[in-house]
Formats: sequence, C-alpha cells, structure tokens
Amino acid sequence: MQVQYVGWKVSSLIDKPTCSWNQVLLREMVNTEEGDVISRIPISVSNAPDKLVCRCSSDDKFSVKSAYHLLRVMEAIAYGESSKRLLRKDLWAMIWKLNTTNAVKMMIWRACHESLPTNQILFKRKIVESPLCPVCRMEPESASHILWRCKSTQDVWRFSFKRLQKVVVLDSSFKDLLWKRRNAVVFEAEHGFQGCYQKIDQGRVVESQIVSQWRAPPLHVFKVNCDASVDKVNCRVGVGVIVRDWTGKVIGSLRSQRDLFPDAYLAEAFATLKAVILGKQLGLQSIILEGDAQKVVNDIKGAVDHWTPTGLMISDIRLLLQHFQHWSVSFIPRKCNGLAHCLANDALKLYENSIILEGVPPCIRSMLHTI
Repeated sequence: MQVQYVGWKVSSLIDKPTCSWNQVLLREMVNTEEGDVISRIPISVSNAPDKLVCRCSSDDKFSVKSAYHLLRVMEAIAYGESSKRLLRKDLWAMIWKLNTTNAVKMMIWRACHESLPTNQILFKRKIVESPLCPVCRMEPESASHILWRCKSTQDVWRFSFKRLQKVVVLDSSFKDLLWKRRNAVVFEAEHGFQGCYQKIDQGRVVESQIVSQWRAPPLHVFKVNCDASVDKVNCRVGVGVIVRDWTGKVIGSLRSQRDLFPDAYLAEAFATLKAVILGKQLGLQSIILEGDAQKVVNDIKGAVDHWTPTGLMISDIRLLLQHFQHWSVSFIPRKCNGLAHCLANDALKLYENSIILEGVPPCIRSMLHTI
C-alpha cells in the first residue's frame, strides 16, 4: 500500500452513488489479486451503518461459547492442526443425529470416508481389473461418482422431491435405488437404470403435488421470476430476471453478471436483490417475487437479521420491498423457473448488463410458450 493511503477507511473505497467499489482507487491501493478478492465482497445498497459483530456465532453476538470455539481454532492452527478437522467433528455429529436409520447413517459415513467397496477402492487393492464405473464406464467409480456425479445417478436423483428434482419416492430410499441398483449391474448383468424406473412406476412413485408450470398472476399484478448461475472457476455469478403481467406478456428481462464469491446461497440472494431493483425501476406497484432458492425465500419472510454478506442482501431486499404497494415472495421448483434459469446461464456469456423492455431475449424465445 502506498504511503498516501495510510489511515484511509474502507468507506473511502466505496462509490456511494452506485453502491459499488471504486475500482480505479482500489487498483491503485492494492495489488491485482487483493483487488479481485475485495471486489467480490458485496456492498449494501441501502448504505446501512457499520456494526460490530462476532463472526464465530450464528446470531452475530459475542458469547463465551463463540470465544471458546475461536480459541480452539487458533490453538489448532498454532500447533499445525487443520481447522477443518475441528469443523469435521461437527459434521460427524450432525450425521449421527439425522432422523433416519442407522444403515443410512453408516452409508453416509462410509461414503464420506471413501470406504464403500467401489471399483476405485477395489482396483487399488488389486481385486478388480478396472477402476471405471460399471454403469457409465466414463470415470473411476468413487463414492461421490456413484452417489452423485454419474449420469445414471443423476437420472435417479430426478426422482427426489427436493429442489432439483421432480417426483417423490414413497417406500424406497435412494440408498437402495443407487447402491443396490449398482450392485445389480455388476453382479446380475443388468444394464442401466431402466429396470429401476419400471419398478418405481409400478406404484412406488407418485408425482409431486408441487406446481409443475408457471402460473400467471392475478389481474394488475406482475410476476417477477429470478435465478442465479455460478461460475466457480472464474468466481462469477450470472443473474436472470424476467417480468410478466397477468396475461403472460413479457414486460422486461435482465441478464447481469458480476464478480462474486461462488457461493450458491449468496448468488441466489444477489439474483433476488437484482429482481427487486428491476421491479422498482420499472415502477411496478404490485408484484409476486418467485425463485427456486427455498432458504432465500424463507429468510426474506423471516424477521431475523444477520450481518453476513448474504444477510445484508436479505435486509436490503426487505427494505426495497417496502416501496411496493403489494408484494409477496414464493418458492417454486426449478422446472417452473426455466426462463430465469436460462437467462442466468446466458448472463455469464456477457460482459455487461442487458435489460430488454417489451421484448424477449433470443436465448429464451423458443422456450417462452413451453414454460
């Protein structure tokens, strides 16, 4: 840092009219790497006053417990022990407290320790001739591959009622659907997961009761859908927002991207903030805000303030929503939010914000009447 900047405050680096970092001044004060990291820190659009908080507690307040936890971490670092080891203890405690069977808990524990008898492990022990996945034959079969990354596994996850999936499994766990089906492929010469789907279709799976498509808002109310896409490699976030009226007509859309820490929760909150700002700029009075991030929706509806970067965004969203005469925020599954999702992905290809009014971006033109 240059001598003339000694004693400056962080507020000196913030361009208050735009609520963003002063990039020119920032690059003069610190090196490029430090400047890139600082630029990814979001700034409150409401110019909230500073507040002293404790980063080691969930409620931002100092306590003896939080101080003890910080002391343990500092001691571990001083003695060369990774702080992640301490955090891992909390993970194991959480696993053993899960409200499920001991078999499922044990499987999760073994998967975390890579102790399941996968081909990758058996190959290292010279028990099998190939470490490749016996289902897709594209990658080594590790626990994370067979339980998540494998293309056939992704097809099975489609049968979950959670955020990324579409149906609910009633009387069969994913442990059975994934691991036992894998063993059937290996030991019974069955191919793929088609048989699994047939068994599921025979009365053991029902369609989710969650709304399966976008619905128009009431008369004189506008629906604002938003989503985020994260580029972890380049630490960038893409935002997609689409505004439609009660007839389904597109009023406006936004594609925006910025450097931001590649955290999904932070990205979804940022997308929601951009959606509210767009609605305010368009002069809308009554809106329904929809997104596929359940935690963001719940936090906006809640009354607890957190002084984390994401918590500040949530507070800004609540504050901006007060400018509307009527508003509500709702969670919808991803398949009902396809247009915003496509806009968010396309935003990562852009180098500047794109706002289109009374028109439809080319990337979603073919999808408009199908979602």
